[in-house]
Amino acid sequence: MKIDTTVLLAAGQSTRMRSHKAKVLHQVCGRPLIYYPIRIALEISRQVIVVVGHQADEVKAEVSRIFPRENILFVQQREQLGTAHAVKEVFDNSSLELHGQVLLLYGDVPLFAPQFVEAMQDKIDSAGNLNSLLMVTISKENPYSYGRIVRDRAGLIKEIVEESELTKEQKKIKEVNPGIYLVKDSVLRELLPKISNQNSKGEYYLTDLIKLYRQAGGKVKGIEEKSEGSLMLGINTRAELAQVAALLRERINQVHLEAGVTMVDPASTYIDQQVKIGKDTVIYPNVHLRGNTTIGENCRLDTGVVIMDSQVADHVQVKPYVVIDSSKVGKEVKLGPFSHLRPASNLAERVHVGNFVETKKTSIGLGSKANHLSYLGDAFIGEGVNVGAGTITCNYDGVNKHPTTIDDGVFIGSGTQLVAPVHLKKNAYVAAGATVTHEVPSGALAISRCRQKNIEGYVEKRKQTLSREQE
Repeated sequence: MKIDTTVLLAAGQSTRMRSHKAKVLHQVCGRPLIYYPIRIALEISRQVIVVVGHQADEVKAEVSRIFPRENILFVQQREQLGTAHAVKEVFDNSSLELHGQVLLLYGDVPLFAPQFVEAMQDKIDSAGNLNSLLMVTISKENPYSYGRIVRDRAGLIKEIVEESELTKEQKKIKEVNPGIYLVKDSVLRELLPKISNQNSKGEYYLTDLIKLYRQAGGKVKGIEEKSEGSLMLGINTRAELAQVAALLRERINQVHLEAGVTMVDPASTYIDQQVKIGKDTVIYPNVHLRGNTTIGENCRLDTGVVIMDSQVADHVQVKPYVVIDSSKVGKEVKLGPFSHLRPASNLAERVHVGNFVETKKTSIGLGSKANHLSYLGDAFIGEGVNVGAGTITCNYDGVNKHPTTIDDGVFIGSGTQLVAPVHLKKNAYVAAGATVTHEVPSGALAISRCRQKNIEGYVEKRKQTLSREQE
């Protein structure tokens, strides 16, 4: 059974993050923080509303970018006057239809999971009635800065007291409020206008909803999340961001391990949330797989490999310290060590790109090889081509980029410069050390060397000259 509406609070600043960027836009495992709770909200709710405030346009743009097909609604909190004020802005918006069960959730809780809502829904009767205000609670060994849960003798929640309002005794309480509530819309309509800002910060606290609900005769039930502990808490500092990122990475890696991927050291393997990996692929330590990356089956990713927004087919060997960015790699390709595929590189099957070879906006055809110390930019390379060590496509004239076209079967000798725009036709040969500035016909040999001249006795004469100059 789906919840009627989830209201996600994402209007706050990054005060304790010490950042110019809105907190919910900080990245964790390749996604902004806000991605994770929205993803769950869409799964469990009929309607999702995001309250934005600080950097509202940037937050809306990012949410729309990562969820382009979802009908997510936005409400802007123009003045950040507290969490209760943010929710009230939603209920004051006449264009929204709000009824039934409302889940209140923060946008900086990336480890929030559907089972917490399922536990809440178990408290709803068969007729769909929500007869109490439900909330998740957790225990935290160091609860500083979080609102404490105060219970009555019957074990029901009596109130939530914010850190700045705590008494000496209340500071000893370990049970805290992660800010997740399930409540009827009618309760919110009735009680939100009654919340006061008469406190040390002059803000409208959503936590005051608990006390008001109790005073109105309602019961507040807490669902204590014991196994996850602090994982349900929001992120307020860079240290907490790093802690949650590590926990998310562990979850992500576990999913891939269970799907048949081998990781030599999962603790030093960094895989973003959206990455896909085929079975029987082996990943060595300190590999980073980022963004919209897909790795095929039976691949080997050696130490220090970084792959971003790229597609790697089956049976690919990636040797140590290769960087692949926004590129496509075909089946049975061999890369590295120390190769760099810059954006828009496209390697067909059985291509070899080796030591200290850099490609950019370049297509390399079936079975072609560039094994050593070369730069290939803005190039179209056919099948069965051999690119010798130290080959450079001189693609930039200081103003514009120009293409180099190398047809099937071309052999390029070491130390060659191909000055674009230039075309090497099928089965042409280029002699080592050549500088090619014009088209090379099919089957021709291009040579552009000066005739070698040896000056006998040069070294001895030079020594004598230097000796006289020093006297």
